[in-house]
Amino acid sequence: FVLPINFPEAYDVKNPYLAKQIPLSDLRHWEMAPRNPAILFHNNLNVCITADGCKTSKDFWNNLREAIKHGLTQDEALTSLTINPAKTLNIQDKIGSIEVGKFADFVIMENDIMKCNIDDVPKTKVVYTFVNGEKVY
Repeated sequence: FVLPINFPEAYDVKNPYLAKQIPLSDLRHWEMAPRNPAILFHNNLNVCITADGCKTSKDFWNNLREAIKHGLTQDEALTSLTINPAKTLNIQDKIGSIEVGKFADFVIMENDIMKCNIDDVPKTKVVYTFVNGEKVY
């Protein structure tokens, strides 16, 4: 499954008359969307998370953290962004994990990017950057 994590916005339910007109199926979709990645992953399905449909990278990271709050583990999130897409495209011998003989483009940061608040990301220091296995920063 290629799963976009463009979760729906919360509904404004302050006005009871307008809130009553929101279909129950829409409310259920809003409630369950952050749980879907964990449900699929925990049912042993090959999940590849995509940012498609997210308006900004901030939305992507916020939604990924929301999925983690709702049952997706950090390891599952990382797997769904790296290993599973590589396997799906049958290029796991070249990318998807850090191993000898594979292309290695990655960044090492001071803090855990999946845990920190999105507003703290600019304050999070990049420690090292590697492109094709070579340290460039």
